[in-house]
Amino acid sequence: MSSTATSSARATTTTTPFPDGVGMQPSGPFYHNPEFELFSGLELRKSGRSSRITSGRYNEMECIEFTKAKSKSGQVNVVPTWEHKIASGPDGNLVESGDSGSWVYTRTGALVGILKSGNEAHGTGTMTLMADIFDDIRSVTVATNVRIAPAPHV
Repeated sequence: MSSTATSSARATTTTTPFPDGVGMQPSGPFYHNPEFELFSGLELRKSGRSSRITSGRYNEMECIEFTKAKSKSGQVNVVPTWEHKIASGPDGNLVESGDSGSWVYTRTGALVGILKSGNEAHGTGTMTLMADIFDDIRSVTVATNVRIAPAPHV
């Protein structure tokens, strides 16, 4: 493989999660639009380590999960987080064990969340919205600009 081919392959993997999943790749590079609003029935996709690219539908069901987190002083605090549900699409199961952490995105590549967990028996997944993740990063780091880095130009 020549260095040109290697560079080209890297550019491909930067903008598309897997070479398979024909018809499931986003139409452009991933991006985050803080103004984008999810709506019930919106087709979402995720690229998981185990199940590869699968699709589902946003169903507007929100749930609260409680996580125990230790403060710097060692005190255990219970932290509530809002999570959002995705139902499997026509291609079958949305998630498999090992898919946690996968990006959840629209057909055009709008990054809307990160898969937190899934229930294979029910064909559902739970995601944390990117807006919530960015807000958390800002609050912990005091950063003023949190964003998805653009794909490198090759």
